[in-house]
Amino acid sequence: MGAGVTIQLSAPIRPIRSIHVVAEGQTQTPAEDEARRLRAELDSTRAQVQRMVRQLDEAVAQIRAFQEEQLHACRDQVIRLAVGIAERILLKQIASGEYDIERIVTETLAQAPTGRKIVVRLHPADLETLRQLVADGGAEALHHIEMVADPQLGRAECVVDNEQVTLEHRVDEHLRQIEQALKAGATP
Repeated sequence: MGAGVTIQLSAPIRPIRSIHVVAEGQTQTPAEDEARRLRAELDSTRAQVQRMVRQLDEAVAQIRAFQEEQLHACRDQVIRLAVGIAERILLKQIASGEYDIERIVTETLAQAPTGRKIVVRLHPADLETLRQLVADGGAEALHHIEMVADPQLGRAECVVDNEQVTLEHRVDEHLRQIEQALKAGATP
């Protein structure tokens, strides 16, 4: 039978470290390979996240544009509705006499130039109310003002005439001003 060979070594055999030679000529350990793989995976994930962030930014921009478009589309309807509600409330207050005709007339008079003959035209019911206030000692600013009935005017309305100017306080004009102010984004 075959004879066996026995070799005696003077020192124990040390483990061998394997190295991989790559195309660039560098040597890498398995840990370095794993680190490179993880870096590549991380770079790929980072690129995906950046693409997703860009897509989300685009989606947010589209949503904001849509929202702005819808707001503008509804804005005029909301303004008309608000003015319509204000008109109903105001007309209800006027119909029930819940307004201060003295204040309306004095505020309109304050806009007229002074020193001229002034005539205030009013709805007949408002004229009667003011004459009663003057007779009772109130409405001091109106004691020397000529006031006449004008059935063409609505209640809570007046027209102040003098030689230079005609000033009108009309409900529909105030509502129009409110609507314009709302459309302009300001308060009346």
